[in-house]
Amino acid sequence: MDFVSDQLQDLTLFRSLTTVDVFTREAVAIDVGQSLMGDDII
Repeated sequence: MDFVSDQLQDLTLFRSLTTVDVFTREAVAIDVGQSLMGDDII
């Protein structure tokens, strides 16, 4: 799991939480939002 942050052209910030299987290197899940809270991760 890892967080990635970026900014859109209109200066809106967003974060994405990526979950990657280490063995197959397959992206299992990607959650994107302007505000990711602890409940979103669980």
